[in-house]
Amino acid sequence: MTGTYLRSRPLLLGLFLFFYIPVAYWFGWALLPGTGIDFPSYYHAAKFAFVHGISPYGTKAFDWIPGFMGDKVQPYIYPPPSLLVFWPLTFLSLENARAVFLVVSHLCYLGSIWLMLAVLTRLPREERLREITLALSLVYLLCFDPVLATLGVGQINLIALFFICLALAALRRRSPAWRIALPLSVAILMKTYPVLLLPVLLFRRQFRALWFTCVFFGAFTVLAFLVLPDNVWISWFRDALPVGGYANDRVHAGFAFNQSMNAFVMRLLSENYFSKAPLFYPFLAKPVATILALTIAGITMFSSFRLSRLSNHQGSEDDEIAAFLLMIYLIAPISWDHHLVYLLPAAVLAISLIVSGSVPGKTAAVVAAALCLIAWKLPIGSLALTSGWRTLLISGKLYPVLVLWLFFINRLRRPCGAGCHPAAGW
Repeated sequence: MTGTYLRSRPLLLGLFLFFYIPVAYWFGWALLPGTGIDFPSYYHAAKFAFVHGISPYGTKAFDWIPGFMGDKVQPYIYPPPSLLVFWPLTFLSLENARAVFLVVSHLCYLGSIWLMLAVLTRLPREERLREITLALSLVYLLCFDPVLATLGVGQINLIALFFICLALAALRRRSPAWRIALPLSVAILMKTYPVLLLPVLLFRRQFRALWFTCVFFGAFTVLAFLVLPDNVWISWFRDALPVGGYANDRVHAGFAFNQSMNAFVMRLLSENYFSKAPLFYPFLAKPVATILALTIAGITMFSSFRLSRLSNHQGSEDDEIAAFLLMIYLIAPISWDHHLVYLLPAAVLAISLIVSGSVPGKTAAVVAAALCLIAWKLPIGSLALTSGWRTLLISGKLYPVLVLWLFFINRLRRPCGAGCHPAAGW
């Protein structure tokens, strides 16, 4: 085993350099001194709150500030405690802050890749299959279009992904509770939606980790309450919080690059500025979107709870995490295409399962096709898709995510203990 690993290591290193060097140049060095579309929102929100003492919330808060390539700065809608993450950037100029943010994003993505391949994913025991899995996963991760989009627009996804991977790695290793809770609470601070991973801790009886996560996040909230001006909280409740929820187009939730179930329902039943609905029943949009989200969440939660009641659940814990990550993307009111990076642990697990042979032929082909559709850049923003039933093609990324979710939910229906895939070489 050791000799084969040493022989395969130069190949993996060569693959990594071949695919990562262009990414580092075109989505690193070449992006500077540009600021990206989304990053100015983070920077100016922190500046407003910590330097000027005014609220960054409201659709017109940044109207007087020029954005990327003459466009306006995007509104800031994250909860007030999230501003703590961007506080250090206020000591830098916009250009230098963007450079630091970009470097940290690259480092966090590389760290996430290492965690996914070395810790989070069960690799086949057979040396040849293990090498194939590592090679395919590495290529997939470095060619994943939503990652490139995240780097290009200046989103925080890759940093949040790293902290999610840290928490999942600690959970998988049965580490002390605080090692699970601290990175998970930071991920929640950044993006909020990782809070939906807390039921996993509950069902696995990781009560200390659950408690510590609440304590850490509570401490962040108290700190934010102490250092932020009072008007920040008031304006968030008044101007930002109401734009959430289902079938709410105040933040253009029906725009092409929102690939959530909510966006699908809005395209189907209610017209928006980007497309015309094939079935115009706008009064149904909110209840239908809510029912679908509750159904997906309910099925995932029930499957996880059922798994926790079984004695041979260890071998299916990775499937459980994958199902939760996919669920979060599906039920979030807004899931932009670049948010697909949060599904990468599930995608790498699917690749490993396919290569190991533990997935039947037809199912493996369907799952592989879904993985490709998620990774590729699809023309979902084409004007040719903005009317009639073609409108539903705009949700081109949603359908493969649904396929993967159903795949992992189905695997949770037949859980098995650790090492229960002898044919697959686990």
